[in-house]
Amino acid sequence: LISTSSMIVNDYYDAKSGVDYYKLKINGKNRSPFHKDSTTGGRKQEKGDGSDSSSSRSVAVPVENKPLVTGEVPTDVAKRFLNYLYAAFLLTTTVIPGIPARMTAVLGGMMTYYYTNYLKPVTWWKNVSCAALMGMSPLVSGLAISHLYGVSEKCVGREMGVMVLSLFCGFMGREIAMDVLDYDADGSAGIHTVPVRYGREVASQIVLGFWTFTGLLTCAGPLMRGSIAIHAGTIGSLASVLKGMRRMVLAAFGSSWLIVNGTQIFRSKGRDEAVVKSSVEEAKLVILMIIASFM
Repeated sequence: LISTSSMIVNDYYDAKSGVDYYKLKINGKNRSPFHKDSTTGGRKQEKGDGSDSSSSRSVAVPVENKPLVTGEVPTDVAKRFLNYLYAAFLLTTTVIPGIPARMTAVLGGMMTYYYTNYLKPVTWWKNVSCAALMGMSPLVSGLAISHLYGVSEKCVGREMGVMVLSLFCGFMGREIAMDVLDYDADGSAGIHTVPVRYGREVASQIVLGFWTFTGLLTCAGPLMRGSIAIHAGTIGSLASVLKGMRRMVLAAFGSSWLIVNGTQIFRSKGRDEAVVKSSVEEAKLVILMIIASFM
């Protein structure tokens, strides 16, 4: 519910601010109910050599699945649906076991509002808030289970700390990669994302850095567990060994996949849209593999 609400709120904001208009061109005509001017207003655009040049032409590019921009879904309908989602969120929060888990969920819900209204236009904070929201999701489940089974919440926090940090870095890289794709649209709408402020080349370096750190953290968990078990002489049964091997394989494969994609974005300096787009899409599957490697 939190993730769905945050996505719809984000789409509503992008439609009203004009961000999505610059990514939308249907039959060469303006169909956005919010658009007033098709020019960039003299915004500086990045050249191939990294320099800037003034431009007043439209930067609209074809984009699908933007019903709020095209008017296929009225904004009143989106707002009403959001009210239902937040009401359902508040009701379901009351049945989450344990105060820490419940408060973490409430914090996530509050972040969706503050992100949309205050944090999204601020460089870095928009990425940090999104990555933190997604990275904390497993923590809610862990805290709830610890309450049900009487496990120490501090113990759960230590065990899941590496996982949450790994997911945070993975989502940070993905969010910045998505901003690389939206470079022209965000700049035209006056949203100072990392690529808009520092350039796509620097942003691609940051993406690679976050994804590399994600890979190191993901692989560190299984390696540390295996090393401790070997030194303590408590390797355990065959099932335990196979479980450790499964974790290591998932961690190594997922981390390698993520780092390779980050390297491709880095080599293209963020200017190969096909490479960036495929990396963003593949990151969804990689994140699932990373989560599985901690189970």
